[in-house]
Amino acid sequence: MNTSEKGKGYSLVALAGIMWGTGFLYIQFVLNGGLSPQEIVSWKMLIGFIFMLLYTIRINPNALKVDKRGLLLIGILGLICHTFYNLFMNLSVERTTIATTVALLYTAPFFVLIISRVLFREKFTTLKVIAVIIAVSGVYFTVTGGKLDQLAYDMTGILFGLGAGFAYGVMNLYSKYLLMRYSQQTILTYAFGFAFLFSLTFSDPTAIFRLDFDPWLWLNLILLGLVPTALSYGFFTAGLSYNIESSKAAVVATIEVPVSVLGSFLIFSEPLNTIKLLGIAMVLFSVFLLRMDSRTV
Repeated sequence: MNTSEKGKGYSLVALAGIMWGTGFLYIQFVLNGGLSPQEIVSWKMLIGFIFMLLYTIRINPNALKVDKRGLLLIGILGLICHTFYNLFMNLSVERTTIATTVALLYTAPFFVLIISRVLFREKFTTLKVIAVIIAVSGVYFTVTGGKLDQLAYDMTGILFGLGAGFAYGVMNLYSKYLLMRYSQQTILTYAFGFAFLFSLTFSDPTAIFRLDFDPWLWLNLILLGLVPTALSYGFFTAGLSYNIESSKAAVVATIEVPVSVLGSFLIFSEPLNTIKLLGIAMVLFSVFLLRMDSRTV
């Protein structure tokens, strides 16, 4: 595959990262509306499933036909990469802080770098390793502003955060593996459906109907299921289908963090200092390094 085609793949991953970055904004509005983090997981997966199902029926209804082995493999994706990921992330936030959880979540590129070398024989290049280190460091500065007191040290919470990072990394690698055998529509439709069913073990989505009707809450909940869920994962898996390197895709997706921080600054007037701007610049620079690496290997 030529450089131009791979460039399209990385562009789609970057677009997915930007959409993931808007998720924190929708979640904040929904939390303010009275819904719990666990209930948000269920509704996010259910709405994502509905959008993907309607899209698949419209575009490629044959994609809904899948063998038993496929259902099992995609069910594992839904369990680990969506249900466990969201549950671990929420538990980490509960025991630590959002800053700590996001910093731990973006250990994912390290997991991907190592596992992709073993499973897909992706090369360790100097630029790639440097880009991963710069990206993860940039995420840390972007999230914390360089202040250690923004991080909470609870060992159980830290382990949950690392678990979320691992699940996030596995999603990258496992999706690439499934794309060799099944269509994007098949994978996402059934993965979201399974994730919703698994989420019912720890949440009560009917709780929203016990709240006063709030159209703003419902609007943000629908956007949460559409933009940073159905659309973003759709663009991400489409990018992976160009046979781009998983380790590089993991770094490109870290653009999610600068987007969420800038959005919080513009919408919620959260502070944005020089260190956070430096972190954003580091994340963007890491993506530039990966572009240079693509031209030299």
